[in-house]
Amino acid sequence: MEERFPPPPKADSQHDGGSGSDGDHEANPDRTLVSNPHSPEHSFASDTYVVQIPKDQIYRVPPPENALIVERHQKPAGEKKRSCCCSCCCCLFLTIVLIVLAITILAIVSSVFFKLKNPSFHVDNFLVKNLTKSHDKNTKLVYDVKLKVENPNAYSSFIYEQGGVVSLAFKQKAIATGKYTPFDQNHKTSKAVDVVLNGSNTVLPKEMQESLASNQKTKNHVTFALNVNVPARRKIWKIEGSTSRYVALCRFTVDTLGKDARVLSQDCETERKDL
Repeated sequence: MEERFPPPPKADSQHDGGSGSDGDHEANPDRTLVSNPHSPEHSFASDTYVVQIPKDQIYRVPPPENALIVERHQKPAGEKKRSCCCSCCCCLFLTIVLIVLAITILAIVSSVFFKLKNPSFHVDNFLVKNLTKSHDKNTKLVYDVKLKVENPNAYSSFIYEQGGVVSLAFKQKAIATGKYTPFDQNHKTSKAVDVVLNGSNTVLPKEMQESLASNQKTKNHVTFALNVNVPARRKIWKIEGSTSRYVALCRFTVDTLGKDARVLSQDCETERKDL
């Protein structure tokens, strides 16, 4: 490093007699005057001084306080980068968990839907009421049918809606019709449903007339076909499915159409029809 100093005052040659220059050199041993007249720099800067600085004051690396400032400025950036990385990892992990959970729920719901069974219908009791008066030529009957409706599913319930129809046929000919009462049925439960079927005011077939006139000793067996057509929706937990029609066909035989009639045998099947 070089440092410029103002030129020293010129000593009176007559007063000092050349001894002033020697005194200056002895007082400032570290300051050397460049006064070579033959040097090319002499004409540019005749009063130039060379200042020598101790080596222990020369810093080849930033001082400690500068390093602290740099570290203070770099630390927030590093923390921000780590924070962004952590946030991205959390979002990715949460997305994976949600996808796995959605797939699991879908698989469970699908397996439950595929394993669902249709409700079953059975004839528990069958009673015939003769409303024909003595002067009427035609016979008018009312049939009281008690059905047992079962829901065999462990997780699904049924919601039976309005519009259900029940019909009774003898030898493939409809003889009575009625309405099916709507209700809600939980899973793994059974319910007794009373259905009233009003017969048409017509001449009855010979077999039915003989069964109505039979007594306790002589009973004439009669076979009927009961058809149940009811709209219903499945419900799994809080999820409700679309409305479907459940059609049940029961072929059953009773010992008589008189009092104390008993159902001797029956065969029931239920089919689902999507709307």
